[in-house]
Amino acid sequence: MEHIKIVCVTYDDYRGIFKSVIERFLSPEIEIIYFEGYLDNLMAGYSQWLRDGADVIIATGGNFGVLNTYATIPVIGVQIHTGAYINAIKMTEGDIVLTHHVMTPILSVDALLNISANRVEIAAYESKAELEQIIIRAKGKTIIGGCLAKRLAEQHEIASVLLIPEEETIVNALLESVSIAKHLKIEKRKRDLLEAVVEHTVNGILSVNRNGRISMANPSALTLLALQSDVVDLPLESCLPTFAACLNKAPVMGTILSHDEKRYVVNWIPFEIEPDKPAGVFIFQSATEVIDAERSLRRSMRDKGLYAKATFDDIVGNCNLLRSEIKRAKLYAMSESNVLIYGETGVGKELFAQSIHRFSKRQDGPFVAVNCAAIPGTLMESELFGYDEGAFTGSRRGGKMGLFELAHGGTLFLDEIGEIDMTVQARLLRVIQEKEVMRIGGDKVIPIDVRIITATNARLIDKMPHAFREDLFYRLDVLSLNIPPLRARGTDVLTLFTRFLKHHLPLEAMNFVMPETSKWVLDAYRWPGNIRELQSVVERFAIQYRQLSMLSEVGLHEILVSAIGAEKLCKSLLKELKYNPEVDVNHIKKSKQAAEALGKAFPGRKQFIAEQLGLSRTTLWRRLNED
Repeated sequence: MEHIKIVCVTYDDYRGIFKSVIERFLSPEIEIIYFEGYLDNLMAGYSQWLRDGADVIIATGGNFGVLNTYATIPVIGVQIHTGAYINAIKMTEGDIVLTHHVMTPILSVDALLNISANRVEIAAYESKAELEQIIIRAKGKTIIGGCLAKRLAEQHEIASVLLIPEEETIVNALLESVSIAKHLKIEKRKRDLLEAVVEHTVNGILSVNRNGRISMANPSALTLLALQSDVVDLPLESCLPTFAACLNKAPVMGTILSHDEKRYVVNWIPFEIEPDKPAGVFIFQSATEVIDAERSLRRSMRDKGLYAKATFDDIVGNCNLLRSEIKRAKLYAMSESNVLIYGETGVGKELFAQSIHRFSKRQDGPFVAVNCAAIPGTLMESELFGYDEGAFTGSRRGGKMGLFELAHGGTLFLDEIGEIDMTVQARLLRVIQEKEVMRIGGDKVIPIDVRIITATNARLIDKMPHAFREDLFYRLDVLSLNIPPLRARGTDVLTLFTRFLKHHLPLEAMNFVMPETSKWVLDAYRWPGNIRELQSVVERFAIQYRQLSMLSEVGLHEILVSAIGAEKLCKSLLKELKYNPEVDVNHIKKSKQAAEALGKAFPGRKQFIAEQLGLSRTTLWRRLNED
């Protein structure tokens, strides 16, 4: 508990009464200083009390009136209630003069005038000398008043009755003083904290009064603007004309202003807006510092992997289907709606998701990607929504942020969304609707600002309603993209093959020419793994390419077939021709068509082709030569 110091200004006649009452209610943290004051010696005492750190003053009568006029700390008066006056009047015979300081008027005057058959006169005074004159003129009457009135009356041998404050009024004054002192200390702590924050913050803070003059500038403001400390009370227009242009405006956030060839990011917050009388505060930073902070944030996100690498420029291909989806994706990037990306495994769904993020207004925010199929259902909930400390056995000390919190201000990409457990789907739906998340084991709702992009290689409609919630589907499928498989992209396969080869063989790829037969294979193969499979094929091709002693078309074709896999290539070609070795061996046209295709893909490998078609070598030869 903080120490409280209270000065009790009283007179000798009251001191015993005050002390006996007050000390019954004292606690260790309260210190009482008693001071005997008679109007004319108060100033000297008051200066000393301030030096001693007094919090509140308790005073009576004229002392209260004087102190309440000029004191800068609270002054609590001990009121003389009507009952004390009535008791004093009943004790008096003859005419009466009731005295009081002008600052402490007598209450219920009419009641006092009517309780005595004798004449009652009320006299107010402002100084000790004025009170003494009232008492001298009252010779032959009885003076009723406070300690000073009683003392002066005795000096002039005039009868007097002392007004005694009731115990209740003294207690009330003490309790009020303690309450006010506590409140003031709390407010002082808040004020000191605020001043410390303003004093030490790196942001410039500059306030302006209603006359358009600078009323405060913290050290950062002076440093950033290269101003002197004596700018306070100078017109803003003369010191910072570009800032002064904001004075007659509503709040301005994040505007760029210049001063002495330097640029600042400025917020203007008006306290009140009255015609021609602006008042408010500027909070600003150097534009250079903001840029540096943004770079630092980007580096931090990059270190954590929370960023998107790809852009639409990284999506290679001239296929009309692909270009159409890219055009649609760019349009979607300009909105905030959720996007659902359809496409087979390996077509580049995350590439599109990253490109949408980089093309959107959220490009400077985090990009958080997660493969829902790779996380067990029991862990998915804690990964997405996070958890508080002690939420479950083995939980991290201090808890853990979920992916939604990590993606705040950016994009959350949920790949393989169809694999999420139904229980998690229900909670995911609520987060999307309410835009807020509660950690597992937590009791606090955390607002989030996240755009959601999802992807799937399955038909979610076929999963509904038993394996996928319909309401969640309609929340996710606001905007949709369909990424074409590689087999539907024609010459893009060769373009991508060449691009990937340059990555593995930058020098050799410069003079590389793909044999026509190999081009046909690239186009005829179905590529079930799409671009991801093509990348692996190119990597295997590059490794074998380095081992070739002589570069020939036959050699290049053989390592391409090897890189794809002979049996995989064969099955793909036969599937495309709808040839079944167990059924179509006697179908002359079908088997001949299949034999010609395999002969093109596997030149010189008659035995292999015959085995794949379910034919003997003789039958194979005959079929190839039949008209």
